[in-house]
Amino acid sequence: MNKRKLLQYLLQLTLLVAAFGLVLFFLQWNRTDEQTTWTKDKSALTGLSRGEVVTLPELSRLGGGTVAMGSLREKHLLVGLISTSCSACSKESKFWRSLHEEATRRNVAFYLIALDMEQESVEKFAKAYGFDDLPVLIDRTGRVAKTFEVSNVPQYILLTSGGQVRERWTGLSHTNMDDQRAKEPAQFFSNL
Repeated sequence: MNKRKLLQYLLQLTLLVAAFGLVLFFLQWNRTDEQTTWTKDKSALTGLSRGEVVTLPELSRLGGGTVAMGSLREKHLLVGLISTSCSACSKESKFWRSLHEEATRRNVAFYLIALDMEQESVEKFAKAYGFDDLPVLIDRTGRVAKTFEVSNVPQYILLTSGGQVRERWTGLSHTNMDDQRAKEPAQFFSNL
């Protein structure tokens, strides 16, 4: 093989690898965009579905103490399942604040449940992104994640006062729609 053919072969191989890399990049980018939209499409969610009854464990509260989730039976309950490893979750604090305010107004209990086992990492995450004053619980044992069969976060689950799954949403928008969504949290309570 002469030098010219070898260079031509290397150039073709480089272009092929670059094209393959671009295809993978756009596939991943497209998949991430699909996950950033709100969905109530049940085929997009795995785990418990509407109508099933769950029993939630006692969880540690950020800042100290515990909350016996099973004792919240006098109210409906909206939980937001989050994780410190979810970089997109860091953009949701304004939305979580508006959900908390709307839930309080409607007499619905609202908790963010961090699916992380280390309290220190949850505390740092909450403080860094400005939601350390919201009711955040920590699923140190992984029981909540297992109960709801969580495959992605953030995820929001509305439970009736009897522990029945009323509605379940997944996804989020980290576009300029955040401000609009933060103004309209009522969508989560429309089925009460």
